[in-house]
Amino acid sequence: ISDRHTIENKEFQHILQKCLQKLPPLWHAIFTMKFMDDQEAVKICSELKVSSSNYWVIIHRTKVNLRDCLQKNWR
Repeated sequence: ISDRHTIENKEFQHILQKCLQKLPPLWHAIFTMKFMDDQEAVKICSELKVSSSNYWVIIHRTKVNLRDCLQKNWR
């Protein structure tokens, strides 16, 4: 990876973290557990006491929210 890619990746990570911080705490927790900690949906639902249907709604809304935030803030 070139220095340019490394710098761009660091910038992207910084913007992603800022976007994640804007999420409601439950959304942030679910997103982090699923996509960063690679935990199973059943375990996440159990630990955070959310229903399966609510979990999938939150995942969808979080993705949409993050996409919008990244589009506005990443180039």
